Amino acid sequence: MKFTPDGGMVKVQQKLKIDEESENARLLFLVEDTGMGISEDKIQDILKGEASSTSGTKGESGYGFGLPLVKHLIYKLNGTLDISSEVGKGTLFKIGLPFK
Repeated sequence: MKFTPDGGMVKVQQKLKIDEESENARLLFLVEDTGMGISEDKIQDILKGEASSTSGTKGESGYGFGLPLVKHLIYKLNGTLDISSEVGKGTLFKIGLPFK
């Protein structure tokens, strides 16, 4: 919410995907926004687990630990994280977690 302007959109979806051959299931979470977007350099920093603060749409400050912490927790749960973004247009986070 911090990076989506007033009147913007944040959409959260969940889906259960089952691989019929292996019978393994994954719970997918999709989080999409129409916010500020994230540069490719920042995405790479997040995926490396590096903290880097960015001001929000109303000048809110932070420490930059949020997304690296989320990434760490996802990986600890044997999950996956994919981030696609366009600066000025928004971001799509795809989180996959094993489901038993």
